[in-house]
Amino acid sequence: MSTKCPKCNCNDRIQKLSSIYDAGRVTGKMTGNSVHFTGKKIYNSINVSTVTMESSLASRLQPPTPPGSELRIWYFLPIINITMLFAPIDVKYKISIGFCLCLLLSYQFIFIGTIASYGIYYMLAIKEARAKIIREQMPDYMAKRKEWENSYYCHRDDIIFLA
Repeated sequence: MSTKCPKCNCNDRIQKLSSIYDAGRVTGKMTGNSVHFTGKKIYNSINVSTVTMESSLASRLQPPTPPGSELRIWYFLPIINITMLFAPIDVKYKISIGFCLCLLLSYQFIFIGTIASYGIYYMLAIKEARAKIIREQMPDYMAKRKEWENSYYCHRDDIIFLA
């Protein structure tokens, strides 16, 4: 039994969604050469990037997004050098430089330790939240994925249908 389009009742212009998606994506490396002139010296550099290109049809017919992949959170832990904030202390209050450096280093260690521990706690909390979302959404995703894998596209009528 062959699969036919429900609109035109033909089978000569139908294709599985997964086949269209796989055929419409190309991944490769792109190399570029750049030259910089600073006035005295010329610098030459080669840039290599991995690029994925896809057709507009493949982009429209892509598979469902797995749960948790939409949570793209970048972790930025700002490390601020507070030495510059306390540098005027030595001049204004005539404190010895050794004492000032010890004080500044201890403040920096406390500051960096606090930021690092908050960052670790934050990353663990996000990891647990992501795991919970994945557990809750996985059955729905699997059903959508199975439906996508069993779907066809008619190029003549521009429709998607289940076989």
